[in-house]
Amino acid sequence: MSIKEFIEKGKKEKMKKARKKAAKNVALGAAAGTMAGVALGILLAPKAGIETRKEIAVGAKDLAGIAKDKLEDVKEKLNEASVKVKENIKKKEAKIEDELEEILDKDEAEVEENKTDFELKV
Repeated sequence: MSIKEFIEKGKKEKMKKARKKAAKNVALGAAAGTMAGVALGILLAPKAGIETRKEIAVGAKDLAGIAKDKLEDVKEKLNEASVKVKENIKKKEAKIEDELEEILDKDEAEVEENKTDFELKV
């Protein structure tokens, strides 16, 4: 496996973990918010059953709208984070490539120097 393939594999694994974690957090947040809203709606509703059910329905619709807005916000933030991660990875990859080329150049120069020294001795 080449160094570039190794770097690519590492990048893919990190991106996959980040997406998985973000999706999990979004789902947990949406579920918790919905449950809290429904529970509060029921607890704070001292009205008749029909009125309470209407209020719960309205509250659930409102919560769904809020959850949708929050989800859109999270998606936007995830996209921004993804772009930043990709940029950082590209910068680090370029830096690693430069360092590897520098090492290879030094090694090639050293090999040529040793070759010349060896030829002079022979």
